[in-house]
Amino acid sequence: MRDEKDQKRYRQDFTLDERGHVESIDSPYPLDAAKAGRTSYTHFDTGWIRSQTDPELRDPDTSAPIYDLAGRQPPTPSKDAH
Repeated sequence: MRDEKDQKRYRQDFTLDERGHVESIDSPYPLDAAKAGRTSYTHFDTGWIRSQTDPELRDPDTSAPIYDLAGRQPPTPSKDAH
């Protein structure tokens, strides 16, 4: 996949269990960078998601958290703040 804004190529890896359910998926990351966060899943016998584990995702350029633990984007500091 290619980002239209910066023209970097990105990759996103995933694994499936023996029944074809998503077991884990990586956040998209540039080909020239380390892998980003990985979300892992477990499933009930019916195939519904039983649990999900997410790492704290960080912006690769600033290392700032992208989302807090409640899933909200943290406030962006004002550039005018001293």
